[in-house]
Amino acid sequence: MELKVFKDTVTTAGLVTNTQQELPIETEVLIPDYLPEVFKIVKNFVHLVVLQKQVISGKLLVEGYFRVEIFYQGEDQLLCMTEQKIPFSKQIEIAQSEFSQSYVDVSGDVQYINCRAVNQRRIDVRGAYNLNLKVYASIQQEVVTSISGMGLEQKLKPVHTSRVSVSADKLFTLEDEILFESVPKSILHTSSNVLVDEVKIVSSKAVVRGVVHVNVLYRNDDSSLHRAEKDISFNQIIEVSDLSEGCECQVTVNPTGCTISSQGNEHPEYSVSIACMINVKSINSQEVLLVCDTFSTKYDTQLYMQNIFNEILLDNISSNMQVHAGGTLPDEDLKIIECFATCYPPEVVQLENEPLSKIQGKVVAHLICMDALGEIECYDKPCEYVLPKKYDICAQELDASLSVQCTNINISKNKAEAVAEISISVTGVLMQKNEIQVLQQVECLEEVETQGDVAIRIYYAQAGESVFDIAKKYHASPVSIATLAGIDTEKLINNQRLLIPFSQ
Repeated sequence: MELKVFKDTVTTAGLVTNTQQELPIETEVLIPDYLPEVFKIVKNFVHLVVLQKQVISGKLLVEGYFRVEIFYQGEDQLLCMTEQKIPFSKQIEIAQSEFSQSYVDVSGDVQYINCRAVNQRRIDVRGAYNLNLKVYASIQQEVVTSISGMGLEQKLKPVHTSRVSVSADKLFTLEDEILFESVPKSILHTSSNVLVDEVKIVSSKAVVRGVVHVNVLYRNDDSSLHRAEKDISFNQIIEVSDLSEGCECQVTVNPTGCTISSQGNEHPEYSVSIACMINVKSINSQEVLLVCDTFSTKYDTQLYMQNIFNEILLDNISSNMQVHAGGTLPDEDLKIIECFATCYPPEVVQLENEPLSKIQGKVVAHLICMDALGEIECYDKPCEYVLPKKYDICAQELDASLSVQCTNINISKNKAEAVAEISISVTGVLMQKNEIQVLQQVECLEEVETQGDVAIRIYYAQAGESVFDIAKKYHASPVSIATLAGIDTEKLINNQRLLIPFSQ
């Protein structure tokens, strides 16, 4: 009988590039005339804004800018802020270019940053940023799904695979009115966070509804700091190929810029315009049966194996929690005038002396304080957070694509003790990496020598042995062995005597 090998193509998801690139941060910031001159630098922040990330012809291209915020104390002894945008463009070769679809995760943190006031109107900024780049892809691989003929017996293995489909980044803008309690003398700082309320899948389109919360810190005529807040609803329709109702869907919405404009010099109503980048990622999981082993009852065989690399969805994470960052201030008379928070992306870590993994990250509260002499200082108070869920898998086998945002900050102070209660939202997916060995090809060689007049053999099997492996050892039929023994499991539960019939 002719040897028949049936093959098919499966699509698996995998991490093809994981690299870290250092980008310089170098600029000179000129203080505009409408802002006070610099008395001292208080604190600086670097925000990463990605405008484009794509894979073209085996190269990864990432473009965007760093938004550098510099808080300083002016000559009028008040807290002031100026900012500068530093564009960047990075192109790197990726490890593999033959895939049907890919998506890119970009994150990072500041390696170091130094701000120095050259004079009262000029600030020199020097630093470096660690850019973390991950490229995931849907990789097509040819596999053997069935074989027949020439006395071949096959062992099938169920393999779970994931196929990832990603929409192109879509930039959209929201506009609305924002009401201030009084006419602001100056806008000191704007921040925003996004809550996705609902995702509906309709005809390969994702309908995403949510709210962008805008927070504006401003100063009025009496020089005190005030806040104005605004919730702006959005409804966006995103096209995603292979999007189906049974898939897992992850939506990320990242604010990229916020503008406050006046409707009149004496009018307390202003308009707010916020730009956001939205992306939808769908993960379709399926199970396929692949041939992982084979032998012939009539011929010796030569097997050629291949490794299938795959990542499967382990968890779709959406977690809200509160963390507390604080400690003792150097002087109990310090007055906290503002607090900001920096949230670092969480990562998967191994529990000490346990085969369990957890997801943890770090938040730093930046307490802007004024002392009795009117000087402003910043005190950083870090803390760690751990998501409540644990995973019974080693950290090396997990790959996290997670983001975190601060949604609210509450400050309390008792003498010299200060605590910042920070609400954070962690979203993303956790994938499990695996490598599976399956059959690539088989050749039948010489015929198996006959056993003379021996028609059956007795084999004393141990619990846990595989019927297929025993049959392979004696070139016998696994079905015949199982039928004679009256068993219906692949692995033996107990020690057992088996009858091994020889094939003719």
